[in-house]
Amino acid sequence: ICHPLHYTTVMSHKVCVFLVSGSWIFSSLHSLLYTLLISRLSFCNSSEIPFLFCDIYPFLDISCSDTRLIKILALTEGMVDILGPFALIVISYACIFHTIMKVPMAGCQR
Repeated sequence: ICHPLHYTTVMSHKVCVFLVSGSWIFSSLHSLLYTLLISRLSFCNSSEIPFLFCDIYPFLDISCSDTRLIKILALTEGMVDILGPFALIVISYACIFHTIMKVPMAGCQR
């Protein structure tokens, strides 16, 4: 938005492939992290999770192991997942506002 005529030079095929592959790799590593952490837990109570959607917290609830580290990691990552995009949106709008304020207004001159 701040540089509309530069889009084709900035968003090349190489940049697009980098963004897509980075997203895939980050998502895969994210899933692998929780899979490895949950695979190290021991389960002694029930082997049945009473939910349709298999989330991390039901696994932690039926585990006999110490799950404080995984809970702290999940909460921290949740905060980053919420605050990261929010900060990028605020910065983006600030850049747009700054660009709009630099444009001279034709009707305001006397």
